[in-house]
Amino acid sequence: MPNVAMNGKTSNAKYITAEEGGTQVIFAGNQCGTQRRRSAIPWLDGWTRLELMLALVCVFLAVVVIALIILLASRAPQKGESNSEKLRRLPPKYPLDCHIPQGINVSDICLTAGCVTAASRLLTSMDSAVDPCDNFFDFACGNWNKLNIIPADKSFFNTFAKLGDDIQALLKNLLEKPIDPLDIEATVKAKKLYMSCMNESQIDSEGLEPVRKLLADLGTWPILHGDAWDPDGSVSVLDLIVKLTLYNNKILIDQWVSADDKDSEINIIQLDQADLGMPSPDYFLHEDAVTKLPVYKKYAYDVAIMFGADPKVAQKDVDDMVNFEIELAKITIPREERRDNEKMYNKMTIKQFAELVPGFDWLDYLQKIYGTVGINITETEKIVVYAPAYFQKFAKLYQTVQKRVKANYLFWRILMNRVNNLPSQYRSIKNEFLKVIFGSHAEPARWYECVTFVNEHMGNALGRLFVEAHFDEGSRETALEMIHDIRNAFYEILNATDWMDEKTKKVAKEKAEAISEKIGYADSILNDTALNEEYQGVEFYPDRYFDNVISNLKHTAILNLKRLKEPVDRTKWSTTPAVVNAFYSSTKNQIMFPAAILQPPFYSKDYPKSLNYGGIGMVIGHEITHGFDDRGRQYDKNGILVQWWDDEVIKRFK
Repeated sequence: MPNVAMNGKTSNAKYITAEEGGTQVIFAGNQCGTQRRRSAIPWLDGWTRLELMLALVCVFLAVVVIALIILLASRAPQKGESNSEKLRRLPPKYPLDCHIPQGINVSDICLTAGCVTAASRLLTSMDSAVDPCDNFFDFACGNWNKLNIIPADKSFFNTFAKLGDDIQALLKNLLEKPIDPLDIEATVKAKKLYMSCMNESQIDSEGLEPVRKLLADLGTWPILHGDAWDPDGSVSVLDLIVKLTLYNNKILIDQWVSADDKDSEINIIQLDQADLGMPSPDYFLHEDAVTKLPVYKKYAYDVAIMFGADPKVAQKDVDDMVNFEIELAKITIPREERRDNEKMYNKMTIKQFAELVPGFDWLDYLQKIYGTVGINITETEKIVVYAPAYFQKFAKLYQTVQKRVKANYLFWRILMNRVNNLPSQYRSIKNEFLKVIFGSHAEPARWYECVTFVNEHMGNALGRLFVEAHFDEGSRETALEMIHDIRNAFYEILNATDWMDEKTKKVAKEKAEAISEKIGYADSILNDTALNEEYQGVEFYPDRYFDNVISNLKHTAILNLKRLKEPVDRTKWSTTPAVVNAFYSSTKNQIMFPAAILQPPFYSKDYPKSLNYGGIGMVIGHEITHGFDDRGRQYDKNGILVQWWDDEVIKRFK
């Protein structure tokens, strides 16, 4: 689960016995059968939790599955064997000695819908032919892996992805419900955005015309004009970068507004190196480039040809701009060198930054961006720069590269991001690229892509529909209780830590106590006025998908720019409700659990407590520890970037 404060991105469970309405429900932790613990009930001595769990499942199967009852009844009784002993036996093909211990009554076994569902899921996932002491993972999850084949449109598949697919189906049903007169403006916009995405006949009929309008607004793409392109008569590269920023495309320079890491009550302009066209600089360098670069070049070439470029011109221009990107990859600071936020953080005025990094008009760049929202920027404006070394090298590279190459690269990158919004015949170009880069072999179903798009760009509006239809309000209270219990368990671990001195332990406990919780959803999404205001100023139309995409990009960019003169809203969520993940924010010292992850198999109000602690409880514990990992530990209880561990403790930690 990501730590969203960084520019937003198994633990061994204890045995837990749950008392539910007088019914005792016991499930095993992840330990082999040879490891036993003594029970407070004498006749349970000698039984592992695993054996007890399997025993309960056996009874459930005996009661519910007619075929098993017939099979058990058909077996000849052994000499002196009572009926209750026959019931406790399993078919001999089952490799485990699984039976009900003496003294347990069937009436004491949890057979509620929640327990039955959970038991069925566990049993279906297990591979009982595997000895848990030889390979516990295969024993516990072997059948799950066999039954859940990686879909052709994915490069991996796990319980998070499976739940994600289930949530997608629920969201699809919500978005496809006809617009009702009682629907509020925000949810109507979400449904219209989805309708436009699904309107493939309209998208196909428009062809490339909408994206050609975008190109015309940006200027002239050199690759389409060959020798006729006039570098002096075309838009300046700086102005093109500004335009792309206003389309929420961060190319060459990543610029945004968020809370100052060292003064988390203030919003400030922040600058960092931008992402490249492939997921990692390594894809442009070293051995990865052997397989990745040719496919990337072909992708760019095919897009240029798609818009009518001359093949010879396209080949030369693509080679030049990819060589430029290779040079960018060389100066990009690797991810593993960016984990020390104290070193990355550099606060200065624009004037100081311009003196440190000459060769690019930083003041003009920022003035043109913020001038679009009526904010005047001067050279005394303070900014935070996360990669001064990158920008120093970037400015030198920027000055040496021809305008044609830079312009070609900028146009390519925005079109690369817009291929998803084109007719299906053009999207296939990108799919070939994704096969090599991510290992997926098929395009997701259209409805799946459209649900994803709406959830990414109108997450709170769609989240409103999801919460009203599928979220149990009692989950909030239960999750709070679990957070309280797990936080207390964290205190115990903290007290037992031998590499941390008492002074640091005290401050660490204070930070843990100060962690605030966001569970389910932001209350504002149920406020009609507040939710409508979030999407005020942007309109969507059922038959204008590409225009809707562009309108949304502009709207998102403008909202972020306006934040500069607004106070930090520490109550604001960093995620939306229908997301299957959990988050920790270092600058807010806050953990977030969206409504979508508070669903089976991670959580259910009908599950025994043991399963909920082993599911969402594990996730809660994981997020709490983010506040004390190699990045979270750099922030204090108020979300301020400051060293609160002494050097000796840090040395021991590392």
